Amino acid sequence: MKQLTTALLLLSISAQAQISFTEVIGTPFEPVYYSSIAFADVDGDNDEDVLITGLNSSWMPSTILYINDGSGIFTEAAGTSFEEVTNGSIAFADVDGDNDQDVLITGESSGNIAKLYTNNGSGFFTEVIGTPFAGVKHSSIAFADVDGDNDQDVLITGEYGIPHVIAKLYTNNGSGTFTEVVGTPFDGVNYSSIAFADVDGDNDQDVLITGNGLIELITKLYTNNGSGTFTEVVGTPFNDVAFSSIAFADVDGDNDQDVLITGDMVGPVAIAKLYTNNGSGTFTEVTGTPFDAVNESSIAFADVDGDNDQDVLITGRTPVLISSPNYTATMAAAPLPKLQERLLMGQLIHPSLLPMWMEIMIKTYSLPDVLHLRFGFQNST
Repeated sequence: MKQLTTALLLLSISAQAQISFTEVIGTPFEPVYYSSIAFADVDGDNDEDVLITGLNSSWMPSTILYINDGSGIFTEAAGTSFEEVTNGSIAFADVDGDNDQDVLITGESSGNIAKLYTNNGSGFFTEVIGTPFAGVKHSSIAFADVDGDNDQDVLITGEYGIPHVIAKLYTNNGSGTFTEVVGTPFDGVNYSSIAFADVDGDNDQDVLITGNGLIELITKLYTNNGSGTFTEVVGTPFNDVAFSSIAFADVDGDNDQDVLITGDMVGPVAIAKLYTNNGSGTFTEVTGTPFDAVNESSIAFADVDGDNDQDVLITGRTPVLISSPNYTATMAAAPLPKLQERLLMGQLIHPSLLPMWMEIMIKTYSLPDVLHLRFGFQNST
């Protein structure tokens, strides 16, 4: 039974653009879930370092920065000022125009947070006080220049209080001061992920959003008109997911943005699906990839070994399968390792320990049908 995964997969592309991934053994990364990861050159030495947050195997929040030596070998950085979080998101950007990578961190610590840290250029970070961001958990954040003024704006999704979920866009004045944009078309979501990319080749930043919209799960693509006004794209092939992560990269070397999506569909069924882009924003699923299907997950692309292609780091939690001679039960989205055992044993569970939904599928060997037991806060039976 595999519950926690932190795997570094190296992508190599042949002359025929065939995609092949190989796992790197012996990395120092702490296994986590309820997690987020992001690459950036934090110390100005022209290689990609990585920051990872999440809940570790000791059930403690973790925020760890790893420094890259330039050949893909990582070492944990000591003495960082970041708050330990879980159920959050992290994203790097130069928010104040001083040519280094600052970072915004959301998540759950002693309370819900959204903290911005500026970088002095050598990888030393200082928290910015008085930002307008709402503290959220079960969240996602992503930076992009959405309005074409050459600075980094930010979109934040997440939960700031049951049953309140948000999807808020903030524009940057160029010096790191942010203002909320009202009237956007985005659905508020938690258990979410967001990522910007120019999917249709018109030189502006479009955005893909996944998550739980309280009424339904969503995976929605929005195109940008170049000034920060977004329109939803209908008819995409993406599965609606929550407990999810998404990341864009050109994985097949054809100069457009492909996308990898992980998370739970309704069922729940975990996925890890890669979609290639035809260059105009039309996506097609790639079959036969080696990725483990995960939920409570995070993914990020970067060229960690300097061979000019996009590698990918994946963290997450695989579904748990419990079997006996008389039944097979498949359970997913359990927030605690012992929760599935307690449910099967008939013990009472406090509602605060349950996720937005949970489904147990039990098939007995003496009956032809599968019994579905569904628990949750909405549409429950």
